[in-house]
Amino acid sequence: ETTPMLSASYRPTDSSQVYAYAAKAFKAGGFNLTAPAGEEFFDPESSWTYEVGYKRSLSERGLNLKLAAFSVDWQDMQLSLFDPVAGGYVENAGESTSTGVEVELDADLGHHWGMFLGLGIARTEFQEFTDAFGQDVAGNSLANAPEQTWSVGMSYDREFSEGGLFARANYVGVQD
Repeated sequence: ETTPMLSASYRPTDSSQVYAYAAKAFKAGGFNLTAPAGEEFFDPESSWTYEVGYKRSLSERGLNLKLAAFSVDWQDMQLSLFDPVAGGYVENAGESTSTGVEVELDADLGHHWGMFLGLGIARTEFQEFTDAFGQDVAGNSLANAPEQTWSVGMSYDREFSEGGLFARANYVGVQD
């Protein structure tokens, strides 16, 4: 499978960058060792991902802002499902989409310390999928894809002559 990727960036100033990205991804199809009758095989999955963004250094002391908007369009998305009799298996979900925005802010606090904040907002949706029970779930959100995510944390990074030390602590929140 050919999986093209195209990216471009432009630096309007020394402290800012605008970029765009498009790429195709592919996952091979296969067969299920255990699956309900008629679900022994599943098709390949493909997707196109698009992203545009902006990065800016807000100060010479290391305060940075990153903004991004993205869209993912899946064809024949592979889902891991479970049947109480047959067990776990993979099934194709037809078409699905995910769109959203992300904002990140990070700062160099000096003396090897750093701090970061992030916020993400996403909307996911099955465009076309009938589940194993015959129910059309088009319009429903994808599983394990929260509408909002946020993070805050600190890091410590120090190099020594024979190696280095890196530590990071962060708090991540999700909300559906």
